[in-house]
Amino acid sequence: MADLIERDALESKIRENYMRIRFFDPSVNVILHLIRYAPAVNRWIPVEDALPDDRKCVLVTDGEDIEITYFDGSDWEMRDQYGNHYELYGAITHWMPLPEPPEKE
Repeated sequence: MADLIERDALESKIRENYMRIRFFDPSVNVILHLIRYAPAVNRWIPVEDALPDDRKCVLVTDGEDIEITYFDGSDWEMRDQYGNHYELYGAITHWMPLPEPPEKE
């Protein structure tokens, strides 16, 4: 997977280079707008790097299976359709935020 750059860092670099050139190019503003308002890219986050907010549902994987679950501050748990809570066993290696629901028309 290609390296990702943070939006703020990319925007800052473009502004810095734009100021160095010192001429007006309207396409720079379009590029800056696209960077600022482009949808975030979902990517797998290693659990060693960060953990999700407590009790926020996320996708998790152990490298083989994928589940929707949440982290309660110490354990990964899931809830069934009846509201029963279960601790998720196995070595969770990565997690990813759930996508936003579609916009209503």
